[in-house]
Amino acid sequence: MSEEKTFEPTPRHREKMRRQGETALSRDLVNASMLLAGMLLFWGFGHFLVSVPFHFAETAWSEGPWLRMTPELFFEKWNAWVQLALFYVVPFLALVPIVTALVSLVQTQFLFLPSRLAPKWKNVDPANGMKRIFSWDPVMSAGFGAAKLLLVGAFLVWMVTRQIPTLCALCQMEFQTAVLKMQNIILGTGLRIALVLFLLAAADYGWQFYRHKLRLRMTYEQMKEEIRITEGDQTVKQKMRQRS
Repeated sequence: MSEEKTFEPTPRHREKMRRQGETALSRDLVNASMLLAGMLLFWGFGHFLVSVPFHFAETAWSEGPWLRMTPELFFEKWNAWVQLALFYVVPFLALVPIVTALVSLVQTQFLFLPSRLAPKWKNVDPANGMKRIFSWDPVMSAGFGAAKLLLVGAFLVWMVTRQIPTLCALCQMEFQTAVLKMQNIILGTGLRIALVLFLLAAADYGWQFYRHKLRLRMTYEQMKEEIRITEGDQTVKQKMRQRS
């Protein structure tokens, strides 16, 4: 009975657990945020990114038929194109890991513990591994993963079914128009799927936060020890009063 965690944590116990790395963290929310950030960036700058290869082609062919491509000229133009692509694409791609790191830090309230990076031998203990396998968390994770897969699959089928008439009409469009139309379909579908995954990940974070609150609770013995530390040993205090 004394091992049951029924007492709300004290501020001191909460801070102690926090220093040990006890926080509410949903990796699904981190991954979904990364995917949503990437899709939003592609949605905002996708038209520009798609226009880059067309710009390359126009630049290469605007020299006229008299242009004779030599190895030196080829590498000169290739280096110019690569530099232009890196100038636009690298800052764009750098925003995704920044958003990922920010979401992780916000969840943990900007907690960083280098000691957590060190390997822990108890994690490779077969007994601890069996406890983790037959605990409640893997069951919930498997159930949540299956529900997420079904919801996303059903949503994807519904989105593709809606776009069938548009996909059939692409054959009658000009090449550049068809590419831009296909881009809008892919980005629109991807953005909606990313939003659905983000909402599901937010629900997972709610579950992780609830589990975090339960892990912070204290047993009767922990509460007794907490009172003894914060208020002092009552026996010692009584003896000091008797001597005085």
